[in-house]
Amino acid sequence: MTTTRWTGRAVSAVALCMICAMQSNAQTDWRLRLIDDKGLDDPSNAGASRFTEHGEYFFLGTWNTQLGAKIYRSKDGESWERISEGGLDGDADSFAVVGFTWYGDYLYVGNWNQKDGGSMFRAKADLLDPSDIHWEKITADGFGNPRNWGFTHMRAFNGYLYAGCFNFIEGSEVFRSETGDPGTWKMVIPKAWGSKVNTDSTMMLVHDGYLYLGPECARDAK
Repeated sequence: MTTTRWTGRAVSAVALCMICAMQSNAQTDWRLRLIDDKGLDDPSNAGASRFTEHGEYFFLGTWNTQLGAKIYRSKDGESWERISEGGLDGDADSFAVVGFTWYGDYLYVGNWNQKDGGSMFRAKADLLDPSDIHWEKITADGFGNPRNWGFTHMRAFNGYLYAGCFNFIEGSEVFRSETGDPGTWKMVIPKAWGSKVNTDSTMMLVHDGYLYLGPECARDAK
């Protein structure tokens, strides 16, 4: 039986204003090198909200309140190609990538949407031809709860993919699926661990046979 331990507080990162890289020499002399400050191919990309890597690609998700979040990839960190439309399906209300992970052959993306509830998509995002990359919708309404505004962290553990939600009204929910397919996700914790002050699940880490989850507490604990 899978055992889960709950850890302390963790706060999710705010979107960046530009994309940067740092290199060091043998004397650890850190230098900042600007890669892009014009939003890649879209000036309305306000920031880079999530990064991940897989195989030979480096993936980036954006914060874009005008056209919706977009996904880009690069092999060298210099040249970037866009592999999604805004909001991943054209929904501008899904304006920020807040969850990013690989599971099986798919890149899973969790978006922030305060109107309809968080959305989740997946795609074989490492296909050679970007035109062959098609984003499959897992949910567009926070798994039936529009108060789940975003899937803020996802992690594979013990044969399942876990996803934590931000819910400021009722408290966080955590879901899991063995396949990642639509319709297979189930909530696997007591609602907000029994206290709605636990509004988010902002950190997940696998260590020594356990999945650790760090909730964010948005109110004074009672």
